[in-house]
This record gives sequence, C-alpha cells and structure tokens, in this order.
Amino acid sequence: MSLKEKIDVLDFLIAILKEHEESLYEITQRLEKLSDKLDNGELKAESHEVLEVAKKELSKPRPGRSNILIVDDDDFLTETYKVILETVGYNIDISSTGMHALHLTKEKTYDLVLMDIKLPDINGDEVARIIRKQGGKTNIILMTGYEKLAKDFEEDPVQVNELLMKPISPTNLLTVTKMVLEKNK
Repeated sequence: MSLKEKIDVLDFLIAILKEHEESLYEITQRLEKLSDKLDNGELKAESHEVLEVAKKELSKPRPGRSNILIVDDDDFLTETYKVILETVGYNIDISSTGMHALHLTKEKTYDLVLMDIKLPDINGDEVARIIRKQGGKTNIILMTGYEKLAKDFEEDPVQVNELLMKPISPTNLLTVTKMVLEKNK
C-alpha cells in the first residue's frame, strides 16, 4: 500500500469517526465504568486484570450489529479492514488462514465472511464451498488482487455474494458490505 493510499485510509477513518460519535460515546461510557471499578477497589491497578477486563468489555459483541469475519493473510490489510468496519459498528473477527476461518464459522454465526481467494493453506473459494455445505445463510465476499484468479473464479462459480478486486478502497469496502448485508436480510 502506497503512502498516498495510507493517508487516504486515515483521512477516511477520521471522517467516519466524526460521523459515528455515538459509538465512540458508548466506548467512552464502558471505559468510564471500568475506571469507576478501579477507583472503588474492585480491580487492582497493579495487576493485568484491568487490561483483561477492559479488553473483554470492549470486545463484547454489541447487540443488533452484524458479525463479520475477515480472512486474509495480510495482517496490515485485515487490521485496516477491521478498524474501518468496527468504526461503523460491525462486530469483527479476523483470521489469517482458511482452516482457522472454518473453525471460527463452526463456533460462531457470521452474517458475512470477507475472504481473500489466495490463502496460505486452502484457497478462499474452497473455504466458501465448505461454508456453504455447513448450511446457514452466511454472506460471502471474496477478494483477490490477481486478475487470473478472478477470471478462473468466473469460470467455476462458487455461491458468493460478491467478488472484489484489490486494492479495495475504504468507501467501496463499506458500500459493498452494507449492500450485501442489507440485501440478504
């Protein structure tokens, strides 16, 4: 990702943060509750317990929000997508391999799986086929940066909602995510 693309992502995130002050207020409220517990002696400041409780509190799924699994072996990309999607209120989990993604989909129901086709252990289209065989109504968006994979995919279609070519702009990511989730409710 070029410096200009990184700056564009940061500018976009700032705009989203401004638009979603309510979510930020909710997080601030959760942190204030934790601070009160610390002040009241319910938590010991010198232990790691404070950090663990804060992580658990902030990672609690927020009711009524869609659960999304992002599957890609590019850590920077998954973290970027996670920040963008969490900022607008989605509950996000990430995975860097297809097998781990399959394990997660058996453990938890996801409204959407956003997955790279090229994964280190098993290709995303195969993971999509297995998810479809598991049943459920999980929406799947496949991503790729390789035109050849996209063309091969068109010739051997998997039941997915969308195929996106990388690089994916933050605006396009949010637009397609919202469209797929709303269309398939």
